[in-house]
Amino acid sequence: MKKEDILKAAKELFSVYGYKKVSMNEIAEKANVTKKTIYSYFKDKEDLFKQILSNEMENMKTIIEKNEKKDIPYFERIHYAIYELTKYKNENKFLLRVVKDSEIINNIHAKESLKIFDNTVIEYIKENKIKYLFISGDLYEQKYIKKSTIEYINNLFKEIPETKIFISPGNHDPYIKNSYYYKFNWSENVKIFSSKIEKIELEDADIYGFGFDDFYCKDFNIKELNIENKNKLNILIIHGTLNGGTIQEHEYNPISKNELEEKGFDYVALGHIHKLDYNTQENQRIVYPGSTVSLGFDELRKHGMIVGDVEKEKIKLKFMGGSLWTENKQG
Repeated sequence: MKKEDILKAAKELFSVYGYKKVSMNEIAEKANVTKKTIYSYFKDKEDLFKQILSNEMENMKTIIEKNEKKDIPYFERIHYAIYELTKYKNENKFLLRVVKDSEIINNIHAKESLKIFDNTVIEYIKENKIKYLFISGDLYEQKYIKKSTIEYINNLFKEIPETKIFISPGNHDPYIKNSYYYKFNWSENVKIFSSKIEKIELEDADIYGFGFDDFYCKDFNIKELNIENKNKLNILIIHGTLNGGTIQEHEYNPISKNELEEKGFDYVALGHIHKLDYNTQENQRIVYPGSTVSLGFDELRKHGMIVGDVEKEKIKLKFMGGSLWTENKQG
C-alpha cells in the first residue's frame, strides 16, 4: 500500500511541478512516509519516475488491446484506438507535463538504450563473434546528445574490434557539420555513411549505405542506387519510409518497396520506423528491426534487435528482444 501511495504522490507532484523541481523530501512528505521507505522501493527519483511512465504505457497498451478485440471493421478499430488514446493523454496531467518536459524523457530513454546496448547487444556480439553490426539511424538524438554519451558509445564499439560497424544517419541523428558523426574521432571499426551513396567492398560482401544530411530527406533517388557485382553478397543500410503514403512520411526519404526489391539486394537494413517488421513474408530481405527500447508512448510493441545469417540462396533471421532482453540484462 505504501508503494502505491508513493507512486500516487510522486505522480501528482510531477504533474504540477515537473520532474526537475520535485525533491524526494517533497514526495515523502506528500505520501506521508520517510525517504528511507521510498528508497526501499525505488533506487532513486529517476527509477520512481520510470515506474510511473511504465504504468502509463501499460494503461495505453490496454486501451489498444481492448479496441483490437472489438467486433468492428479494422479501420474503425484503428479510429477508436487513436481517439481513445488521444483522449486519455489529453486528460492526463502527468502525460501533458511529460510532453512539456521532453528533454528529461529523452535523457531517460537515452540511459535505458545505452544500458541495453551495453548489457545485451555488445555482449551478444562478443559471445557470438558477430562480423557485422548495422545501425540504420537514430542512434542518438542530435538535439540532446552529450559528448560523454558519444564517448561511452565509442568505447563500447572499441570492445568489439573484430566487428565491422556500419551506421546510416537518420532524421534524429543526421550527418551535419555540428554532429558527432562529423566531428568526433570514431573507433577504426566504425563506418558512417553520408548523403552520397557509397559502397564498401569486403571479402565476402559489398555494403552499400546512405545517410541523412539534414533532419528531413526528400531528394534521394533510388534509380542512382545500383549493384555493381551481383555475384557477391550485397547489403544496403538506409534510413527511410517504405511506401510512405502521407505528406509527413514523404519528409523522411520515401522509398518504393517494389523499386527496392527490383534492385536485388540480399539484405536491406531499414531505419526510421521504430516498430519491428520482419518475417512477415517468406525469405523476407527488407527488414525494419525497430528500436532496442520504446522511444515514446506510441511505441508499445516488442523492441529488440535482429540477428541472423544472410546468404544468396537463403536468409535466416531471429528477433532478440522482449523476455530475452530481460534475461540478458539480468545475466
